[in-house]
Amino acid sequence: MTSQIVFLSTLADSAEPAEFERFVMEEVLPLARALPSVVSYDVIRVEGFLEGREGLPHVQYVDIAEVSNASEYERDVTAALDGPAGVRFDKTWTGFVAEWVPLHGTVLD
Repeated sequence: MTSQIVFLSTLADSAEPAEFERFVMEEVLPLARALPSVVSYDVIRVEGFLEGREGLPHVQYVDIAEVSNASEYERDVTAALDGPAGVRFDKTWTGFVAEWVPLHGTVLD
């Protein structure tokens, strides 16, 4: 049985959405999709509410990953970010994102 990982992200006020999305396409997706525990990984730009609600949601991006095991995924991420390239990646990520909430769970079926 697979697990789902969800990240809810809000950009920093100084972050340019187009630059963040380029970083996602060029760096985040290739790295995430190459992790052994990842079955699928997508990033969604949140564009608004449903049901006629006014305003904009606090969350601007949602990452959804299907993984073979949440613990294995955490180990894979730690290993991928170990070393100078990982430090650079993490510094870039934290420069874009002001707040993020990581969640994991299992699909009910």
